[in-house]
Amino acid sequence: MHIPINQPFDLESTLACGQGHRWLPAGRGWYEGVMGNSLVRIREVDDGIEFSTTKDKADIEQQLRCHFRLDDDIETIYDDLSLRDPKMAELVQKFRGLRVMRIDPWECLVFFILTANAEIDQSKQSMERIAGEFRTSPPLDGYNGTRYAFPTPSDLSGGGALEELTSLRLGLDKEIRIYEAASAVHLRQLNLNTLRKQPDVIKVIKKLKQLYSSYYSDAGKTVNCVALFALDNLDGFPIDTHIIKALNHFYGTEPSYPRHKTPATVGRWKWCQKKFGRYAGYASQFLFFYSFRYLR
Repeated sequence: MHIPINQPFDLESTLACGQGHRWLPAGRGWYEGVMGNSLVRIREVDDGIEFSTTKDKADIEQQLRCHFRLDDDIETIYDDLSLRDPKMAELVQKFRGLRVMRIDPWECLVFFILTANAEIDQSKQSMERIAGEFRTSPPLDGYNGTRYAFPTPSDLSGGGALEELTSLRLGLDKEIRIYEAASAVHLRQLNLNTLRKQPDVIKVIKKLKQLYSSYYSDAGKTVNCVALFALDNLDGFPIDTHIIKALNHFYGTEPSYPRHKTPATVGRWKWCQKKFGRYAGYASQFLFFYSFRYLR
């Protein structure tokens, strides 16, 4: 099956930015992922995406269009960022086709809990281990072996769930954080679908931060990732070590750039929100990808 795309689109760079949390390389330009209960393979072709699946192809096509935000006016976004800052204009031109993705909110929340002090590949492996431990779907046999649908909040908050998570040794109290997040979503103390309808990123971030103790230093990055990648807040701006390196590289000599280090990201976050505006989340991805490729 084929999805034509008549706008800038680069599958490889988009999936390399830490947002394609269940897409794994499958040889010859293909990537294999799990969408719901379906195993899907995709690759970029000259005029769009080619995909295959054993499930309802029309349904998967719609999911892929949503997943890669093909409804975004990408040229308007690129133009807006380019007019705001010449350095960002260079990045937009250099990595033209890189996109922000739209991810399932629950899976997104778990994935970015897992990324605390962990590499992207390690976090992706942890997602697969959680799915394999709970096995809430029939096995999906593909290029990367047997895979499973990701467990729901109900699955990860039920009796014995914490013990099963703990057996995976995810580290840094991630098991309890995932369990507590699952319980909050399952009991509707946190309604992710309602948050998707909230356009004010500050309110979204404050609500998501209720999941975290005040001492948890990675909360800001995690909740901004969820706001950006799952809840349609394109002005969400996650800041991690990769983005800090890129910000220092490109903007560290500007008079207005914040130089204080404690707290590490609050000043930078406000500065980036003001500088990059309503599409700050796209700016974060260009900065992340540059750092990931050139500043490691």
